[in-house]
Amino acid sequence: MNIATGRHWPTPDQPNLQDWRALADALKRLPADPTGFSSRVSFEAPETDSLWLARPDESRLEAWLDRQKQDAAGADDKLAAAYLMGRIGWAISTVFCPLGLSDELPPLAAEAVTLVPREEAWSYEGESGSAVIYDLSLRRTPLRCPTSGPAASIAQLHVSLLSPIVAAISARTRLAPAALWRIVGDGMAAALLEAGMRHGVREAAMQIALDILRDRSGPLYSRQTGFEEVTLPDRPDCAEWVRLRGGCCRFYTSDGGEYCTTCVLRDDDSRRMRLIADLRSRQKGNV
Repeated sequence: MNIATGRHWPTPDQPNLQDWRALADALKRLPADPTGFSSRVSFEAPETDSLWLARPDESRLEAWLDRQKQDAAGADDKLAAAYLMGRIGWAISTVFCPLGLSDELPPLAAEAVTLVPREEAWSYEGESGSAVIYDLSLRRTPLRCPTSGPAASIAQLHVSLLSPIVAAISARTRLAPAALWRIVGDGMAAALLEAGMRHGVREAAMQIALDILRDRSGPLYSRQTGFEEVTLPDRPDCAEWVRLRGGCCRFYTSDGGEYCTTCVLRDDDSRRMRLIADLRSRQKGNV
C-alpha cells in the first residue's frame, strides 16, 4: 500500500481500464532519457520483431542470442545468454523499480509484456558501435493478486515477468537458471540504487534490494550482490555508492576479455582500486 495515498491495486477478473490508466500516468511521471538508451514503454501493438514474455518464440530468441554475440569477439552461447538476460532484466528493472519505490507497481503477469528491440548507436573515447535496447509494449490483462510492501511487489514482478524467458534461455544455452537470476538481481539492485538516489531515498532503496536478494526462498537470492561506498582517499568529501555484482556477464570468456570492475570474480582490492580510479577520472572530467 502507498503510505501517502492508502491506495491498493485491485485484482479484477477482467482488465480494468481505470487501473491501466493509473499505470500509464505513473509511467509518464518517470524522468525522460534524452540519450535514447533507456527502455521506452507503450500500449501500442508491437512490431513483428518482438517477443512475448509469456511464450518466448524459439526462432526469435535464437536470433536475439546471435545478435548479442556481435558485442563481444569470440562470444559463445553462454556469454550471449548472460548479455541478453542482463539487457532484458535491465529493461524491466529500470521501468518498474521506480514505481515499486513509490508503491505504484501493479502486479503484472508475463502475459502483459512484449519486448521490442531497438538499435541505438553509441560512441565513446574514439570507439563506436550500436547496442540493442529492449522497449516494452504492454497489453491490458487482468491484474494478479497484489503483495504487501515494495520489496515483495518488486520481487514478485520480476519473477512473474521473467520466469518464462529465464527457462527458455537456460534450456537453449545451458547457462544455469540461478546464474541468469543473479544477473537479473544485479540489474534490479542497480536500478533501485539509481532510483533511490534520484528521489532522495537511497538507503531505503538499497535496503529493499537487499531484502529481496537475501531471501533464500526466492530465485533472486544472491549471496554476493551488494553495495559499497567509494571514496577518494585524498578527498573524503568525494564519494559515491556503487552496486557490486553477484552474477557474471562472462565478458572474461570473450577474445581479449577480462573481469569487469564490479565482477563477482574480481578480488576486493583490485575492484576498489578500479572504482577509485574511475571516480577520480570522472571528477577530473567535471572540473
